[in-house]
Amino acid sequence: MDQEVLKVINAKLKSDFKLIKQFSSGIANLNYLIEDSKCNKVVARILRDQKPENISLEFELQKTLLNGKIKTPLFLQDINGPIVIKSKDDFITLTEYIESDLPDTRGLKHSLKLFSEVGLTLARVHSALIDFQYSAAPHNYLHPDYQKDYQFKEEDVPTSKEIKKVLDYLYTTLSNLALPKNLIHGDLNDGNFLVQDGSIVAILDLETVEFNFRILDISAAIYYMQPNSGLSYPEATKIIVDGFESKIKLTQEEKHIIPKAVQYNAACFSLWSLANEEKKEDYDFLQGFHELQERIENGFK
Repeated sequence: MDQEVLKVINAKLKSDFKLIKQFSSGIANLNYLIEDSKCNKVVARILRDQKPENISLEFELQKTLLNGKIKTPLFLQDINGPIVIKSKDDFITLTEYIESDLPDTRGLKHSLKLFSEVGLTLARVHSALIDFQYSAAPHNYLHPDYQKDYQFKEEDVPTSKEIKKVLDYLYTTLSNLALPKNLIHGDLNDGNFLVQDGSIVAILDLETVEFNFRILDISAAIYYMQPNSGLSYPEATKIIVDGFESKIKLTQEEKHIIPKAVQYNAACFSLWSLANEEKKEDYDFLQGFHELQERIENGFK
């Protein structure tokens, strides 16, 4: 964060915030901890992939979760709603700061409890959002209509078409089962929750919320968190599912389709990555994609 951005923030808040540190940032935002002379701490988020026009929806989602006793850092507000600051080409939001540790999913010692809590947290989120007007939530990362808007370099178009074929097959497979739908978080990986003393104390980044198959939330957690955990795919799945089912029961069709749902999540991320990230030189992206799909399939056998 440069000094110009800090000046704009301080002018808006009539304060003297200074930069403390940058958090490990995800795809949608760059996150910074700032503190004023009165020791008030705030998280400044410079929006990247996230669109500023979606902030009002995220704010309503935050309030809904908080009413359901699910903690999430609330946007700072003025009389017009959430504060969104424009600085040069950047849009900046400000949220409450929640003290936390770094999530650690490496090794069985951390995975067993945390994976179970992730499953329970997802179920609590689904319950809290069940009456939310989902028509207000746009299609997002996991929906085929969202993926249609991706732009690819000319040399990546053939690869994108091959990945889309797999995505179409997997989403059609899910659709043919009449699986239950819900407003889902859409991206509850270990970078999108806060932990303290080994327990989840808050969830982050509600910009990926969308109305879709609820099993996609569980499979996203499995996809992102299983690597480096010391757990096999079936082991990680059982722990997360058991945590979810301590509050909401899944159908047999949902449990049966989890391997395909994990493959779908992996394909969604692959397509997003092809459209948005620089590829390594001499890396065969399509081969890597097929190897990932095969690794997930074999991992569940």
